[in-house]
Amino acid sequence: MESLATFSLCMFAPGTREALTVCDESGRLHATESALPGGENENRLEIWRGENGPSGVTQPDYPSYIAQAGHYGSTYFEHQSFVNQITQDEPTGPTLADGLWSVVLGEAAPVSIERGEPVNVADILPANFDVNQVGLTSTQQD
Repeated sequence: MESLATFSLCMFAPGTREALTVCDESGRLHATESALPGGENENRLEIWRGENGPSGVTQPDYPSYIAQAGHYGSTYFEHQSFVNQITQDEPTGPTLADGLWSVVLGEAAPVSIERGEPVNVADILPANFDVNQVGLTSTQQD
């Protein structure tokens, strides 16, 4: 079974618009979220199964403390993580290594799609790249 998925995110304009679509022969899922500055989020979730099963459309809501935070600053969870990091002196959010690997995978994905096969991320990294320079431990490398 082949699946197709797309994700669209606009972060560099007033407000926000996100869309995620996943399709295969069993159906289609389409989720969207949009908001204007100072406005409420508009969420929509569509599941279409055709003759294969139940279909429907819903408008999910966030808990009030998330909805109030929106995309215009840190959420409740980000604030909680920040306080824990200060009071417990332990990182609770993404690390430099997490950021690096998200970029590396973002670079490898279109190469894999173009070739139609898996890509060794070592081919994406610069020659002589030392993973220890970005704080990876041996467990994280496995």
